[in-house]
Amino acid sequence: MAATSQQIARKLIQLSMDADGALDPERVEAVLEWTRRLPVVRRRRTLRLFLRRARAELSRRQAIVEHAGPIDDAALEDLRAALAEHAGHPVSISPRENPKLIAGIRIRLGDDLLDASVAGRLQRFAATFNGHSSS
Repeated sequence: MAATSQQIARKLIQLSMDADGALDPERVEAVLEWTRRLPVVRRRRTLRLFLRRARAELSRRQAIVEHAGPIDDAALEDLRAALAEHAGHPVSISPRENPKLIAGIRIRLGDDLLDASVAGRLQRFAATFNGHSSS
């Protein structure tokens, strides 16, 4: 039985990873070269699925840390270490200042979102009233 594009893409992602489970540029390049052997229609579908999986894998290892005010390097390093321990693999951090948060931080790592900002708390507080009307 022939493998589906989904199965091929899953295997290609596995082959693209180094011993630590991170995408390795050289391995990705070799995998992409291999896909040239596939018929054009199957190659497009497989590459589309591979790209979706690669983006998801990269987002699991790259934390976006929004902060309302200044944040020092030591705090970012402590945060990076805690996220890596939680995730079970190395994590890099992209800090971004966002004054709309008012105070606090918002962290996105893969599909996970931790919002410890004043703006987030105000939104959640307002949502409790939007769901209830007075009689």
